[in-house]
Amino acid sequence: MPSAGPYPQQAAQSKRDFADSRPDEVNLDGQTISGFKVKKKLGAGGMGAVLLATQVALDRDVALKILPGKFAQNPDFLARFTREALSAAQINHHNVIQVYDVGNDGDIHFIAMELVKGDNLGGMTRKGGKLSIDDATGYVLQAARGLLYAHQCGIIHRDIKPDNIMVNEHGVVKIADLGLAKMTGRAEKAAGLDFGGEDELKAQAYSDLTSADIAMGTPAYMAPEQGRDASKADHRADQYSLGCTLYYLIAGKTPFSGKTTFELISKHATEPLIPIDIIVKNVPKELSLIIEKMLAKDPADRYGSLKEVIEALEAYLGVESSKGPYTPREQHVAVLEREQKGYYAAGSIGLRRWTKVGFFGGLVALLIGLSVARLFFPAAAVLGLLVLTPLFHFVLNGVLQKTHLFRRSRAVFFGMSLKGWSSTVLSSVAALLVLYALGLLVPWLIVAVFAIGCAAGYEFAVLRKLRAERVPMLDAMQEMLKSLRVKGVSEEALQDFVSRFSSEHWEEFFEDLFGYEDMILMRAKWAAKDKVKPRKKFATWRDSLSRWLDEVETSRKKIREQKQLAKTEAARLKAKGMTAEQAQVEGDKMANETMAAGLLQKTAIIAVGPSKAELAKVDLELAAMRRGAYRTKFWWGHLAMRLVLGLLFIAGALTTLNLAFMAPIEGILKPIFIWGFKGIAAKPIVYSLSILLVGTLLLLSAASQRFFFPLLILLGSIMAVFAGPLCALVGNQAVTPLMMMLLGVVIAIGAFALMVMARIGGGKF
Repeated sequence: MPSAGPYPQQAAQSKRDFADSRPDEVNLDGQTISGFKVKKKLGAGGMGAVLLATQVALDRDVALKILPGKFAQNPDFLARFTREALSAAQINHHNVIQVYDVGNDGDIHFIAMELVKGDNLGGMTRKGGKLSIDDATGYVLQAARGLLYAHQCGIIHRDIKPDNIMVNEHGVVKIADLGLAKMTGRAEKAAGLDFGGEDELKAQAYSDLTSADIAMGTPAYMAPEQGRDASKADHRADQYSLGCTLYYLIAGKTPFSGKTTFELISKHATEPLIPIDIIVKNVPKELSLIIEKMLAKDPADRYGSLKEVIEALEAYLGVESSKGPYTPREQHVAVLEREQKGYYAAGSIGLRRWTKVGFFGGLVALLIGLSVARLFFPAAAVLGLLVLTPLFHFVLNGVLQKTHLFRRSRAVFFGMSLKGWSSTVLSSVAALLVLYALGLLVPWLIVAVFAIGCAAGYEFAVLRKLRAERVPMLDAMQEMLKSLRVKGVSEEALQDFVSRFSSEHWEEFFEDLFGYEDMILMRAKWAAKDKVKPRKKFATWRDSLSRWLDEVETSRKKIREQKQLAKTEAARLKAKGMTAEQAQVEGDKMANETMAAGLLQKTAIIAVGPSKAELAKVDLELAAMRRGAYRTKFWWGHLAMRLVLGLLFIAGALTTLNLAFMAPIEGILKPIFIWGFKGIAAKPIVYSLSILLVGTLLLLSAASQRFFFPLLILLGSIMAVFAGPLCALVGNQAVTPLMMMLLGVVIAIGAFALMVMARIGGGKF
């Protein structure tokens, strides 16, 4: 990632100081590191310091893990750090801390991670003493689910301990610190990193990077085989460490203790385990046997995978997910029904509904009335209020509530290239010039002030009151969900429970509990399971825009990650003796192959290397990604064409009506549109209204995520506007310009009607 600019002069630490400092000495408060503004240091560890920072583009707090300068100067350490971050970024699970970004700003290399508001299990135990048996088991069960997903993505954590298991304010467990994570051998091979005998220099460099036979991890929780040779430890080492963690949470002490690292490693390898039901008398024998199996000295004597561990712990807690959908108790269903009923019965919900209906309905009626009365200047002001008020409210609500869609919009806006910024500025200037030429600039500026007032009034007088009325219901639901999480119910089961037992108006309630992205996923799951019972959707206008924004940001992120990885790999290979040119070529190749291997990781091919069929599948997926990027680019161009032509057609229709305020551009547009309809009287009202209609349909279709129907609208609009020249081109005397125009209008209206009908039927617009 390129540098975001020079460091602020008021920073507490210079580049030179940073390069020479230890992790516990790092002080970058007040600096902006590649778009992340540092607030304070949260802590420090062997692989770097963790800072509290704000990601400016998305206006969210993150944990910024940075590699100290003395390590960043070592190409091997730097390559390992970057690979670690990219491996961790593949993990997207409720029970794993999400890695947002990886990059560098000058000599500072960083990973931006999800910030968890809460404490870790180690801190909870030290402050409040050992946990209750069921609570400890529930927390470890959540951690096991996150670890299983990591293993399925080809990643071993290698440093599981209570301090690396966070619990947020809602009781959700988050696995933290993948600082010692390592892709499995299969994933390395899939990434093109199994060098074999191709290149002795590259093979030696890679061996130096990943195969050091040292004991990485925390000795008190380290598996015997990991203590002997960390490079040989597999997913069963994480199982052992998780068993040690559960032992500690229940007993208040680790299974083995010692004064030195060597003593601890030796005891893990040779000393018999004291069963926990002997240490803590009320531990059920069933749970004690589970822990003993997880802590077996020989990895072959442990559970075959964390999936088996999860099944055993679920059986102990009585929440077996393998038996089908989670069945809640009657009191839990009663709480859900009561709180949801109160949520949708809030006094201000009617005020919200009628405020929107009254505002938009009144303005649309006024706009139509003014247009019929040929009072086009006041109608333009009403149109401005109709357009600007929702826009200003979107920004105001996004800033105050930090909504998903607004954050995505900010990210795309802040991440624009110089070309994008130039286009935005030029488009804005062009829009202002058009308003000035039409004599509408000052009126629209006045209208903008009114629009800001309307947006603020709606936000503070209606929505804020509604949110306050709903807080008790949401808090009660969160408390119930938290209690179920601690008892071992998975996040997927909880979401399914809330979705299945909710009324048809469920999406807004669900979104306030779990977030917009989880709501979209649950909507898709519901549609796949039950196509007979459609339910009401909430604010679907966001969906297509959100998908497009996600595609843009995902594409940018992949490009940044690939460049970052290529740069660090090239530096590492160059340090091993390659020429700069050769290192750059090999670095680019390895980065491309590693990014492609990310697709393999998500298919959970763990046990063996990928087959030819699997590699072929990856090739198809990569090709699909490229086609998708092309389609997105083409769709964007098509959307821009509809916007531009829609505005042009509306302006052209207004010029044919001889309106005074169109005089500045009448000489340019009027001849074009009269030429387009040659063969009929110069200014027939039917022609002007037809152009106005199809131009409006083009603008409305720009909000559609479909492609075929908007394309028909575009073709029909061109037929209607340029009927005369098209008839002359066809040369068929039986087809008159009037017939061509009417046919185009019918095609445009019909396609738009089909889009609306699809939306009413529950489909996409």
